Amino acid sequence: MNKIERIIIVGLILASTGVAAFAVLPSDAQQDMDRFFKAKEFVFNSEWSEARTGLESYLKDFPDGRLRDEAFYWLAQSLDRLARKEKSRESVIHLKKEAVDNLRKLIETYPKSLWRDDALALRVAISSTLVLLGEDSYKPLVDEAIRAKGTNERDIKLQAFNLLAELDSATALPILRRAWTSEPDAEVRFRSLGWLMRFPGPEASEILAKIARTDKDERIRSRAASLVELDRQRQIPVRLRYYVYGSRLLDETLFSKFPEKKILTFSLSRSREGDAQSLLNKAAGILGGKLSKPIGSAKGTLRPAMTVNSAITVNNALDYELWISPEALRTSTDRISGEVRFTHKTSGEKHTASFLVDGKEDKLLAMRSGRNVSLLIFQFVERTASSEEPMALEFFPEEPGEELAGVSNYGRLKANSTIMLDEGVKVQTERTYYGLNDFEKNLIDLENAKAEIPLLSPGEKESRVNEALKIPSKARGIQASFGEPWVLIGDLFYLRDRKKLIGFRSKLINPSREVVAEGLIELEAGAPAGFKVLNGRAVEKNRVVTTAPEERRTRPIYPSIWPGHLGWDVYTTLGRNSTDSKTGTDKHDFGLARAIRSYGGRDWVLIGQIITLRGERKFIARQAALILSDGTIVHGDEIHVSADNPENYTLVKKTP
Repeated sequence: MNKIERIIIVGLILASTGVAAFAVLPSDAQQDMDRFFKAKEFVFNSEWSEARTGLESYLKDFPDGRLRDEAFYWLAQSLDRLARKEKSRESVIHLKKEAVDNLRKLIETYPKSLWRDDALALRVAISSTLVLLGEDSYKPLVDEAIRAKGTNERDIKLQAFNLLAELDSATALPILRRAWTSEPDAEVRFRSLGWLMRFPGPEASEILAKIARTDKDERIRSRAASLVELDRQRQIPVRLRYYVYGSRLLDETLFSKFPEKKILTFSLSRSREGDAQSLLNKAAGILGGKLSKPIGSAKGTLRPAMTVNSAITVNNALDYELWISPEALRTSTDRISGEVRFTHKTSGEKHTASFLVDGKEDKLLAMRSGRNVSLLIFQFVERTASSEEPMALEFFPEEPGEELAGVSNYGRLKANSTIMLDEGVKVQTERTYYGLNDFEKNLIDLENAKAEIPLLSPGEKESRVNEALKIPSKARGIQASFGEPWVLIGDLFYLRDRKKLIGFRSKLINPSREVVAEGLIELEAGAPAGFKVLNGRAVEKNRVVTTAPEERRTRPIYPSIWPGHLGWDVYTTLGRNSTDSKTGTDKHDFGLARAIRSYGGRDWVLIGQIITLRGERKFIARQAALILSDGTIVHGDEIHVSADNPENYTLVKKTP
């Protein structure tokens, strides 16, 4: 098979998967990027087996690929994650050895790679676990890291215990028992005690009880005794359900009743388990009935004493982040008590409050900041075998829907807001909240949206239709000619002064319901047929015909926001606890994300696969676009942007 045939076949395969953004161009470089990011998406979805397959395929098919160094890193991560699910010691060791080998290839082949430091840290963590598993040949890698400047032997041991505690209990518990017996560092023994709570069952309980009786360090004995009590509480069949909402208080006369910087606690009459609407209605009643529809929401279920040394962070509560400490929870058969902390996202000011919830009443905790109100509602739930749920945190949960052939199943578009723009353009967006001055700006961020763009203004269309209907022979088909709009779906932006729409990861559908373009698209509000494909493809032949039910999102939702990250607000498709590269370096991988800030009298939006380097205060975005409120659009395979001065950006490689 020659090069051109391979390009055509890969292009047809990718086209059949419904990839909506930056579709294959006839170049090896574009195929390189597409294949890698398709595999990396499996990583961020924690689909480790699919990620392994995709990354191995990428490394095989692109021996000179531009992203091979990063591919080796994420392949090692995927193999290590797969190892944690294995039940046999032999399978665990085999996968971890394979992971270390891929890290070796990265470190030796790409000594200047951005991912080298991450690879070194991950190799030490996996190698130390292999040593605990009896593979002494990996000890030199650990010793080498210990001798390296700034590396701490205690930290390496804790990393090893942490990874070991994620293995199957049959593999991990015997090793943990031996390790605690022989470990001379009391700090390591103390800090690793909580990992036993990951193995519910009599063997872990027995180890904890023995440590509470026999360890020579009093602090460790006390800690083990408290964990024995937590383990007892874990057996009590109850759980805590919580709901988080962000809303706006619509009546300023209520401000005095609900002062700022104070957590208010209210009792609510008991609602049916899981009836979120009833709970929200009762919360609104407590707040005088003057509460807007929710601007953000999250919900979850927490089993008390299920985990220790952990926290749950909820991002979608407007001005505040909410933190529930599982370790602070206390449980009995008829009540749960605990502590919650509200942290202001801008000032960092923290406020804490205790709560107690039982089966007779639900509880509401509320805190106001200006007009914005952050709400946290608790329900006490008796746990039965049929209602067993894992601990979970849900941000704007996806709507269920059938998987459509050739369409990525990111869920249906949800019209949370409808906006009318110039030239009769109607936009339905999933964005739920706009500030008072958002439409005064020149660059309007419409987020994940669908824009219906008529060929003619409403007045012109009416005139043309009436004129055509005077002639019966021309009346047939007039609706298709003048009535059906063009449709643009994707991450949409509107430049008000130029009456121009920009779609990122978008698809453009003509009045005949054919997909005519995919990728980064620019068009005028009054002239959609004159669109420009800045990055992606225009479809001339074999166009796909769509119907309204197929109008799905072209990307996942952004469930999390990192406000003020390097001076930017970063919206990411990843949750706060997603896999990232925080293995001792200053780099954070946000996956598909968009970063926003104002600078120099202009608004700036960077959108694409985003990595930040805290030390260098730099954004690196791949398959990206940089959009400015003055109409400037920069796009390419890779863009580097200074966090402090976005005017200092570099287009590393421009896509044709």
